Amino acid sequence: MADISPLELKFRFVLGVICVIVFVAMIVFSTYEANEKSKEFPRLDVDTQISGTVTSVEKERSWIRLTLDSRTKRAIYSPAELVNFVKEGDFLEKRIDSDSIFITRESQIYSFR
Repeated sequence: MADISPLELKFRFVLGVICVIVFVAMIVFSTYEANEKSKEFPRLDVDTQISGTVTSVEKERSWIRLTLDSRTKRAIYSPAELVNFVKEGDFLEKRIDSDSIFITRESQIYSFR
């Protein structure tokens, strides 16, 4: 095995430290960003009633962040069917004490649980 010069050893050490710092910074930033999104878009739960026309849709894995025309913002954890179905212009309704979400599109009503 070849000998590593002290200069190269220092370079590798500094490079390793920089990589660790960048990795930790990325984790901290992504956690901060997720926390800010959860403050802006509260999670839709069973005790919440909302209705309105969807004006904005953000999709992230199994989460949808919706903004309704009433400026109501909610995050919904849902199956892929709803994530891939909902779009701007849909009328969304969720009644209190219900886990069903109703979407009206072109006079058709669709139900999701």
